Amino acid sequence: MILASLGSAYGMAKAGVAVTSIGILHPDKIVKSLIPVVMAGMLGIYGVLIAIVLITSKIRVTGQTEFQGVFWFCGSIGVGLTSLVAGLAIGLVGDSGVRLNVLEPRIFTPMIVILVFCEALAIFGLIIGMITTSRG
Repeated sequence: MILASLGSAYGMAKAGVAVTSIGILHPDKIVKSLIPVVMAGMLGIYGVLIAIVLITSKIRVTGQTEFQGVFWFCGSIGVGLTSLVAGLAIGLVGDSGVRLNVLEPRIFTPMIVILVFCEALAIFGLIIGMITTSRG
């Protein structure tokens, strides 16, 4: 959950700086510029989801094998690392994409496509994490 939150915070901060600078010069483009910030915010939710899955699953203090613990650890660290990497990617793409969108409006659609692929990294990690933690 910590790694997913770090990725989310970095992506939101990096893209948020670009949105703020664009909002000063071009206030009419703020709404379209908020998309990377919202997408980065979703990454923290992935960490919360895997934490809820682990808490509501069969985790007990006693009676668990080391094998099950390794499954749970690998599933949760997979979600955290993929969310961290996706947050870094969304932050970089969002920062440069928002700034370039003001200069060239045709850059908006490719920026959204790249952001969707960045978000897909974290979604794939979440799917693998869910499968891995359910095996434990």
